Amino acid sequence: MTTRFRITPLHWDSCVKFCTLKFTKIEGVSSVMIDLASGDASVESDRAVLIEQLQHALEGTDYTVSPVAPAESEVPAA
Repeated sequence: MTTRFRITPLHWDSCVKFCTLKFTKIEGVSSVMIDLASGDASVESDRAVLIEQLQHALEGTDYTVSPVAPAESEVPAA
């Protein structure tokens, strides 16, 4: 199962490494992908991962996790 979201602010590779480490500690998460330039991110997991769980993993930091809209290709045609 893939969960897509955005993380802000990200300025350095160390930000990506820190967030990746925190997200991999969430039960069921098998991989984490984070794009430094855009802040777009996703986690692969064997169960649903809520935005709240991701934000909780970064508790005590200045990072904010927010949902992202589906890509245009994922939006059903009318």
